[in-house]
Amino acid sequence: MATVPAEFSKFLLPRTATTGRVAAQHAALLLQIVTALFVGSALVLMLSASSVISTAQYGSGLALFERQVFWTVLGSVGFFYFSRVDLNRVRRCSIVLIVLVLGALVFVQVAGKSAGGSSRWIGVSFIRFQPTEFAKLGFAIFAADFIACRERSRHVLASLVLPLGSVFAFMAILVLAQPDLGSTIMLALIFFVLLFGAGIDGRIFLWVFSSTVFFSTVYALAAPYRRQRLLSFLSPFHHESTSGYQLVQSLLALGSGHLTGTGFGSSSATWGFLPNAQTDFIYAVIGNQYGYIGALLVIVGFLVFGACGMRIARNASDRFSSLLVLAITTWIVAQAVINIGGVISVMPETGIPLPFLSFGGSSLIAVLAGVGLIVNVARHSATKTKPNELAQRTMTGIFGRVFQPAPPRAR
Repeated sequence: MATVPAEFSKFLLPRTATTGRVAAQHAALLLQIVTALFVGSALVLMLSASSVISTAQYGSGLALFERQVFWTVLGSVGFFYFSRVDLNRVRRCSIVLIVLVLGALVFVQVAGKSAGGSSRWIGVSFIRFQPTEFAKLGFAIFAADFIACRERSRHVLASLVLPLGSVFAFMAILVLAQPDLGSTIMLALIFFVLLFGAGIDGRIFLWVFSSTVFFSTVYALAAPYRRQRLLSFLSPFHHESTSGYQLVQSLLALGSGHLTGTGFGSSSATWGFLPNAQTDFIYAVIGNQYGYIGALLVIVGFLVFGACGMRIARNASDRFSSLLVLAITTWIVAQAVINIGGVISVMPETGIPLPFLSFGGSSLIAVLAGVGLIVNVARHSATKTKPNELAQRTMTGIFGRVFQPAPPRAR
């Protein structure tokens, strides 16, 4: 078993000193301020970004805004609950969470609500939930506990990488079947950042990573519509009337905002020119209404969020807490990077929302619950959690015989 790289360990190895706890609590306070600013700004944005489409679809310019308020209230309840719940209870429930998530992903394939060619939702009326958003949080909790218990195993490939990789692969297949490539990428990032944070052998990490990248590339290029999306990303203005239309409108919206923007409610992108303006492409609306300054402030906000999360992970009291914060922070910040990268055409657009700011309930609730767990770890940075023995026994029972290390050969 390899040790954590020295240059990375200073961000991950738990510290229990008083100064470390104080630093974690200060970071948690700043993280909560950034989160509150994002959530409050999202409500303001929704008033302008969704009013036209809300009037056209529901007869009221406030319909989507009211729904976002509803989701914000539910997300806030989730934040307060997970910021105060006993972390030992969260850890004990990790196996239950992963089973519920997998069950929900299977149910979506059987009786899920479809929209835009994808079957991703469970629910009735406007109260719909997207299991893939909660899968990210559930997998982060489960994987952090599993790795924390097994990272010092002598047979790390058989006892850690392959069993956890099997859970990830099964979950990824269910998400890809919807299809939802963007959420699959996020699950993969959580998986790999936790393996890296655990300090597994570099050769094993590269083998697993390269294999995943290879199969992901084959999958991404297999379907014609995904190939078209890639071509649109490379040269959107050559496909501006077809597959590149949305990206071209996004770039035009961003460019017309200039330095200070057109002002609140003055974005032409929200009048139907930019599809999904209130969801996946909300960053283009921000750049159009508030200019380069507003767009830059969003990026700075996520950078601050990431720095605070890493500081809390560094000062966590145990490996589970440290890895959990690392996974959640990576998930939120990386999702923001991928979303913004797609909107500004520096990487392919994957259809994942911008955390905190995009319209939608599932993403907001899951992300706020994740932030609550980060704050919880910071508040209890002097209290260690206990391993989930049930999860370890269950995984051993399922995978123990399949991935049992081969006995050494007699010499």
